[in-house]
Amino acid sequence: MSHTVKPEVEVCESEIHRSELYEKCNKNPGHLKFISPETFNLDCLPSVYRDQEVLNFVNALSDLTVLISLNVTSESRPKFYPNTKVPFPYYDVRGGNRLRFGTGQIWMVKKKQKKVAINGGKGFGRFLNRRVSYGVITVVTAAHLVYDNAEAESVVCHLNYDSADEMLSDIASLQGVGIVGANATRDKCVLKCVTYDLALVDKLMTSFAKYKSLCRSVHAKYSQFRESKKLTVVVSHPHGQSKKISVGHWTKRHLMDEENENLTSYSYTACTCPGSSGAPVYTFGGEGKWFLSTHLHMGVTDKGNQSCFCWE
Repeated sequence: MSHTVKPEVEVCESEIHRSELYEKCNKNPGHLKFISPETFNLDCLPSVYRDQEVLNFVNALSDLTVLISLNVTSESRPKFYPNTKVPFPYYDVRGGNRLRFGTGQIWMVKKKQKKVAINGGKGFGRFLNRRVSYGVITVVTAAHLVYDNAEAESVVCHLNYDSADEMLSDIASLQGVGIVGANATRDKCVLKCVTYDLALVDKLMTSFAKYKSLCRSVHAKYSQFRESKKLTVVVSHPHGQSKKISVGHWTKRHLMDEENENLTSYSYTACTCPGSSGAPVYTFGGEGKWFLSTHLHMGVTDKGNQSCFCWE
C-alpha cells in the first residue's frame, strides 16, 4: 500500500447524531444511488445482468451483510500500515471509547456444543454436566474497523437491519468474542461471534448455503462479461443506518505483489459512504478459484473507492 486511503467508518456520539450525519452527508447528498433491499429489483441492474438468478444472488449477499458497532479503540493499534509510512486509522485515539459503525459479511456459520456445570439440586449431587448447543458465526470486515481482540469483544453485529423504520434495539444481533485472524497489510479482519439462539443459527445456515449455491452459478454464467461489463455491487450500512445496495463497475484491478496474482484489490464506482468500511464488494465473474470470496470496502483514495486486498 503506497497511497493513503481514507477509511469510511462512521464515528458518532449517539443515535440522534447518527441520523444527523446521514441527513447532512456531503459525499452523496440525498443518497440517491443507494437502494434499499426492499426495493432492489431487476431494473436496478445493467441490462445484460437482468436475470432472476442475479437478483436472487444480490439478495442472498444482502441477507449476510451486517451492521457492525463497537466502542473500544485498542491501545495496540499501529501508527502505520505494516512496512509503510501510510497512517493506520485511529492510532491517535488509542484507548478511546467513541462509538463507531461499519459493515461486515457473515462468512461461516457452525453449530457447536460445550459442557456446562449446573446445580443438580437435592438428591442429584451438587453439579451435573449438561451439553449446551450454540452457534459460532464468522464475520469478515476491515482490520481498520476491528483491529484485535480488545476491540472485537465490544463488537455487536446487527442482522437484517434492512428498513429505516426499524430500531437497532429491535433487531437480532450477535456478540463479538474475539478475532480468528487479522491482517493489517491486507486490511482484513475475521471476527468470531456467538449466539445461543439456535433458531437464528438455523436461519443463518440456510442463508449461507443459498449464497454459496447462487455464487457458484452466477460466477459460471457471467465470467465471460468480466472484462467488458465489470459489474460491481456493494452492500453496506451508510452512516450506520439501514442497509443499502449500490451498483457500479470496477475501474482498476490492483495486485498486492507480482507473486500473488490472485491477491487483489479493486477500485470501483459503486457508491459508498462513512459506515461502508468492511462492506462486501462483489465483482461479477471473479478470477481464479476463490470466486466465493467477496472483497471488502477499505475506503476512498484520489482514484475513487477501493477495496481491501482479498484472494479471488
